[in-house]
Amino acid sequence: MVLGDGLVTRPRGATLNPIVAPPREETAMGFNPNRQHRRSNLDYVYVAVGSAAVVALLVWAFFG
Repeated sequence: MVLGDGLVTRPRGATLNPIVAPPREETAMGFNPNRQHRRSNLDYVYVAVGSAAVVALLVWAFFG
């Protein structure tokens, strides 16, 4: 903010580096570690497909 005399000021609590700004409680974005997770069958399919891909790549790498 620039005041009438040309002095540049910062709001209270603001940091010089915006990347390291303190977290704000009123923001609704981000990961909520306390959220209840509901598993679905698709979760198990993703794990099975990923595991099969890893095994296939390892077999290809060692015996390819």
